[in-house]
Amino acid sequence: MRMDPGNLITILSGLCFVVAGVFVCAYVDRFVGTGHEASGVVVEIVYETGTRKRRMHPVVRFKTADGREVLGRSGQHYNSEVGQALQLMYDPNNPERVEIGTLSEMRKFRTVIAAICVVFGLVICIIGIGLELGMLNWLSPRRRS
Repeated sequence: MRMDPGNLITILSGLCFVVAGVFVCAYVDRFVGTGHEASGVVVEIVYETGTRKRRMHPVVRFKTADGREVLGRSGQHYNSEVGQALQLMYDPNNPERVEIGTLSEMRKFRTVIAAICVVFGLVICIIGIGLELGMLNWLSPRRRS
């Protein structure tokens, strides 16, 4: 069977989404597995340069499980104000890297994003396979006339 290049590209695109979903799940799972929860206070807001939206990244002061006081910066955009208390997760090996949220929020995030990527990728793969096998002939303009 000869596969049309367009269908192959569609299938490969779908597989990329599936792989991305698995990667997100594994990456967040590692962080959730090793990360610690803490409460902190926003001491500064750092704005992204070069964007129109002026996305904010809070710098948070918190205490680690071993009692060290640390300034950590979130890599993700999060609307906050100086002096605001936040729940966060940090990597004990690199406590300056924080993610705003709790353990349960991280787990929900992991599940939702991974599921969306995998389902979307599988739908794209099925469409590519269906087009290749001619199963979606009803979409063809020749058939409508």
